[in-house]
Amino acid sequence: MSSFQIANELLRAGKLDEAVVAYRTAIEENPCFSWAYHNLAEALTQQGRFEEAIVAYRQATQLNPQSAWTYHNLAVVLTQQGLWTEAIAVYQKATEINPEFSSKAFFADQNKLSQEQQQAKIIEYRDRIQKHPDQAEFYHVLGQLLQAVGQWTEAVTCFQRYIELQGDAVHLEFYRNLGEALLEETQFPEDRQQQINKVF
Repeated sequence: MSSFQIANELLRAGKLDEAVVAYRTAIEENPCFSWAYHNLAEALTQQGRFEEAIVAYRQATQLNPQSAWTYHNLAVVLTQQGLWTEAIAVYQKATEINPEFSSKAFFADQNKLSQEQQQAKIIEYRDRIQKHPDQAEFYHVLGQLLQAVGQWTEAVTCFQRYIELQGDAVHLEFYRNLGEALLEETQFPEDRQQQINKVF
C-alpha cells in the first residue's frame, strides 16, 4: 500500500495528525502528484490549519490547473479566512472549469454570518469601492453580500457595474446573479401577481 493510500485511510478514520504526516511522505515520494497536496489540504482544513491548507491547495492547482474541485475548496478556505476578493477570483476559475459549482452553494455561508458580521462586510466593501472604484471584483463581492441580506436594488447596481468593468470576461454565472437580483427587486404586488397567474 502506498503512502498516499495509507494517508487516505487515516483521513477517513479521522486520524488527522497521522494523515498529515502520511500525505507529506507521499509528496516526498511523488512531488508532482496533485491529489496528495489536495488531500493534505483537506486534512489541514479539518485541523483548522487554514494558512497551511491554502498553501497546499495552491500547490495542487499549480500541478492540476483543471481541477474545479481543488479551486472550489481553495475558495471556501479563503472565504473562511475573510480573503473575499481572492476567493471570488478562485471561485470564478472553478465555475469556468465546471459550471456545476453554483455561486449559490459557495455563498451559502453568508447566511451563517450574524447580521452584524454581514453589515460589517458590506461597509468594508463599500469603503474598498470608494478607494478603488475600478476594481471589478469588489463590486461582485458587495453584490453577493447585499443579495444575502435582501438589499436587491444596490445588489443590482453592483452586479451591473461588475459586468461593465469585466466586459467580455464575464462568466454566465454572474449574469445569472444579476437576473436573480432583478427578479427579486421587481417582484409584482400580490394582487398583480395573482392576475398574471390567472392569465398564464
